[in-house]
Amino acid sequence: MKLRIQVIACMVSFAFLLAVPSALAQANKLIGVWKITENKLPPTGEREDTLTIAHQFPNLWMFTKKHYSHVEDPGWFGKQRPDLPEEPTAKQMEAAYSRFIANSGTYEVKGSTIIFLPMVSKDPNETNAPVPTSLDFKFEGDSLIIYLRQPGISGPIERIFTRLE
Repeated sequence: MKLRIQVIACMVSFAFLLAVPSALAQANKLIGVWKITENKLPPTGEREDTLTIAHQFPNLWMFTKKHYSHVEDPGWFGKQRPDLPEEPTAKQMEAAYSRFIANSGTYEVKGSTIIFLPMVSKDPNETNAPVPTSLDFKFEGDSLIIYLRQPGISGPIERIFTRLE
């Protein structure tokens, strides 16, 4: 009986030792500066095929060993943020700033999932969220693909990143 427990303990320890380097390798591969270059939208009721769109709007994602920073103009509705005049109105400021995304903090990698723990964000709801944002990811060649799930969309949006450094 004792031998059986020792064998099981060895097998569990061995499996753990194999899993840890794999997760660390995934996390280490993330380290760098990335830019979204494409978005692949899943089929919808109106469209049977995946729609690939070049991402033309400014964005930058940076990962160090423990921290990340994400700044992006998502180009909602196919439009870039408007420039501001010298003395902008409240409406002009809202149009320019409401669409801008910025957050930074720490992150963890668990298998093929990144868990973001924002420390500072343009959106205060992100730093006070009861549940952190988790996104699945994978590497395909030199590209990083992050899967973004949106309510009302049947499948995930694939955000394809190119390494800048």
